Amino acid sequence: MSVPMEQLQVRIEKVRLSLYKIAEERSLTDPEVVRISQCLDNLLNEYQQIAS
Repeated sequence: MSVPMEQLQVRIEKVRLSLYKIAEERSLTDPEVVRISQCLDNLLNEYQQIAS
């Protein structure tokens, strides 16, 4: 596995944990929850492009 892919996996996990934490405290429609969710989506899309 390449270093950039490993770094991307670490970033994905950090953003995922951040999303879980903030979603517990706020509504799922809260702008910050939506922003973090979109960031996670982008990272997952990037990972998928690299993996395929």
